[in-house]
Amino acid sequence: MEKEPNLTKEQIKDQLKAYLGVTKIIWFPRGLYVTGTRLAASYVNFYVANGAIIAPQFGDQKWDDEAVRVLSKAFPYHEV
Repeated sequence: MEKEPNLTKEQIKDQLKAYLGVTKIIWFPRGLYVTGTRLAASYVNFYVANGAIIAPQFGDQKWDDEAVRVLSKAFPYHEV
């Protein structure tokens, strides 16, 4: 919301859905900060290696586990 202070969360969500062609937007429960700087946290920042997937974790057990489940399904012959 910091980037678009004139839009509500619902307006941003509606615009993202229309632009991306998706039906659901999942918000992080809180921003991630390192030395006072907000990070662009995303589960799409994973790395595919030989036989392995290196995936980010954000300290939210529910969504971290879901990301591992999705990546494991997408890359069945890789260890996540």
